[in-house]
Amino acid sequence: MKRNLAQLFFWGFLSSSCSSLETSMNIPPKYPVNSVRKGMVLPEVEREFQQLNSTYTQNTKELVEVMMNSGPNDEKVAISIENASPCNMVVAVSGNGQLKKIPVGVGQTRGLVVRKGQYRLSTKVCSSLYDEVKLVNETLILKLDE
Repeated sequence: MKRNLAQLFFWGFLSSSCSSLETSMNIPPKYPVNSVRKGMVLPEVEREFQQLNSTYTQNTKELVEVMMNSGPNDEKVAISIENASPCNMVVAVSGNGQLKKIPVGVGQTRGLVVRKGQYRLSTKVCSSLYDEVKLVNETLILKLDE
């Protein structure tokens, strides 16, 4: 089952843009994202999306390898984010002293490899705010829609 899910997402990653921008910062896992603070207008989110998306590269090989082959003793896990909404989004993943912003366009699936641990995932999904803290000890698959 796990292998079939990983294969499904592998093809999703290949069909979507294979790009990624990893911005690592040494900050605690708390609500760090300017792009999702209350009252922010959607054009600002779209501007941030366009800016990040133009330079984003994703290590698809590492992502698929971790999704298909990770076990309970492995240090790394994958986080996969599917955008099922009609709006582009920028997902901020913070934890373990890192902040990564991932632009996920309409209909795209993007992901990243992180060390196991607790992470805050934040984004603006059209006009709704998504802000969750998750303990990530195995591959996490998120499907976000409005």
